[in-house]
Amino acid sequence: MSDLSKKPSSAPSLDFTKGLDVMKKGLDKSISMLTKLWGKFSEMVGGLNKKYLAPLMAPLTGWLDNFADLKLPGLDEKKDKDKKGKEKTPPEKRPEKPETKVKLDELMGEIEIGERPRFDPAKIQSHPVEVDRNGTTLCSLTAKKNLEMLCPGKIFQSISPDHTKRDIQRVREGAAAGKFDLKDVIPTGNADDVQQYYYSLRKNDTISGVLPKDFTDQLNATGKTVCDIITYGGTKYDHRAAGFKGTDGQWYVLDPYRSGRNTNPISFEDYIKKNKTDIAFVVPIDTAGQTLKGREVLAGPQRILKAVDEFIEKKIVGKNCWDWVDKVYRRAGFSPKKRLIIYNSDTTKYEGSDCKDEHAGPELLARLSPGDHLYINNKNAQDAYGNHSVIFLGWADRDNLIARTASSPGNGTHGRIWSSTDFKKMPVTHITKPA
Repeated sequence: MSDLSKKPSSAPSLDFTKGLDVMKKGLDKSISMLTKLWGKFSEMVGGLNKKYLAPLMAPLTGWLDNFADLKLPGLDEKKDKDKKGKEKTPPEKRPEKPETKVKLDELMGEIEIGERPRFDPAKIQSHPVEVDRNGTTLCSLTAKKNLEMLCPGKIFQSISPDHTKRDIQRVREGAAAGKFDLKDVIPTGNADDVQQYYYSLRKNDTISGVLPKDFTDQLNATGKTVCDIITYGGTKYDHRAAGFKGTDGQWYVLDPYRSGRNTNPISFEDYIKKNKTDIAFVVPIDTAGQTLKGREVLAGPQRILKAVDEFIEKKIVGKNCWDWVDKVYRRAGFSPKKRLIIYNSDTTKYEGSDCKDEHAGPELLARLSPGDHLYINNKNAQDAYGNHSVIFLGWADRDNLIARTASSPGNGTHGRIWSSTDFKKMPVTHITKPA
């Protein structure tokens, strides 16, 4: 029989500290395992992102990066316009106060129509060497400009290398219809196309020979004082220069290409002897005044300046600055095919609207003529490269590169004259000339 009177033994006591230590070790082990798993997962996701997701997301990323620069119609545009809806111009970019009207007499002078004047060789300078953006020399363009200087009352007709026969036929038909005299037309274009023009329409007027005296005697017999000179060989398209009779009775040639880039006149005799030039023929040009339907015929740059005068007088607008200049050129008779790009800056060499050092240098600026279409880098926000289209009118201060220009501020506004465009602050990044 059991002894119920004895007390049962007490239950064993729990060690809480030891239990907590066991639990902590378990948690630490779990955390360590999870950390390793997370690392592996991250590596796997990173590899997939680099290999597959990043190329797919790049366009979207670029779009998102540029999203802040987007302007929403009706929202951001309102911030950039005043109460009248006109475009606001930041204070530091406001142009100088414009003049109200072009003064043509100051820009181009009056066209003097004389009786076959002679020219002072000490005062005559050739236009400098012209080179296009591919490095090709443009002797025929320089000759044309020299002829415009010597006889501004002539009709300068472009002869395209792609449509030479068609252009020659148009001149022939115009002369037959009594619109002008063939002797009043001077062809422009490559020297070989000019040569074809003269052979087709004025072969009886050409003068050829071997010695300088052969040419000068025949030129003197015509009584003319200006001539167009075509020479053989040396270049792909032959060669062209302009000549004139000096006040001393001698004949001179303006040709910086075969005079070591010298713009001074060289005597006809020295030109042939020193350069061993084989002249194909010479065409005498009458410098007496011509009229076309009672109207003075203007040279190319003068036609552009006259169109500028008309556009400002009538307040003709353009969609933007380039459009306004384009309209002026078209009104003057210079379609895009009749324009020649002399210089164009490389916009890939700079980012944003500041061209930095990518602009025309002193040599190019020295070749500017009234009527040239320029881009100036005024760092405006409307153009992707910060450029603004203007028409060069002449120098206000040549030494300090201060020019007079004509342009439209854009946004449907009419053109104006700016009397002090600073090419140091707003460098020239593009030059187009009428061809």
